[in-house]
Amino acid sequence: NILAFLFTCIFFVGWWSAAINSEKVPHRGAFIFAALFYIIFSIATVLNNLRSSGAFSKIQYFLIIANTFFFFGMGLAIIDHWNIPFKGLFTVMLGIYNLIFASVLFKKFGLNRNAVYLLLGMTLTFATLTIPIQFKGNYITLFWACEAALLFWLAQKSKIEVFRWSAVIVQALMLVSLMMHWEHSYSSFKDSGEIIQLVFITGIVAVISLIYTYFLMRNVKEEKTFYGITFSPKLYGNFDLNLSNIGGYF
Repeated sequence: NILAFLFTCIFFVGWWSAAINSEKVPHRGAFIFAALFYIIFSIATVLNNLRSSGAFSKIQYFLIIANTFFFFGMGLAIIDHWNIPFKGLFTVMLGIYNLIFASVLFKKFGLNRNAVYLLLGMTLTFATLTIPIQFKGNYITLFWACEAALLFWLAQKSKIEVFRWSAVIVQALMLVSLMMHWEHSYSSFKDSGEIIQLVFITGIVAVISLIYTYFLMRNVKEEKTFYGITFSPKLYGNFDLNLSNIGGYF
């Protein structure tokens, strides 16, 4: 399985490079074959584990991640060279595939919980990547603010810790993106006489997202440990409340 995956990647990249140099690239065929390779190896890795009913090894985890991101990278390269505006759609569909894959394997075959967490994590990764790939400017921050709030709510309802930690990462990305937009918008700011501008609305939405997180966390007392890292809802909620005060002031 490992050798088949490795040499398929080498062969496919070699063929793709030769096709580009010859300026005769069958984009549709290239994308279909990349998708077929991805599906074959994602299923093969899981089936190989289900046969033995054991925990996933480090190599199998590596194959799942490497296979997904190889297809993601090649898919974006093909779409970019094809010059069609479907990068965002491709990223979303990859996330949906991983979500359905994880759901079916967990419900029907009792797949190892850590492997399900990995597939859910990749689903959330692609959902988050879709935003900067498809959109620009303040819309990235707006979407991340809403996504972080949604993930914290899902974590509360489902008790799945991967949602909570994903929300923390997305919220951090939201804050970095917000500060970048502030710096870009106000370092060379020209007063147009308008109070309500998009960058202002973006800041307000980000503050609301932080306050909403505080209200979700304030009544949760149970601390959770995920891969050796302990999450304190009360401490994090208070941290977000302080950030919302600072953000609101700015």
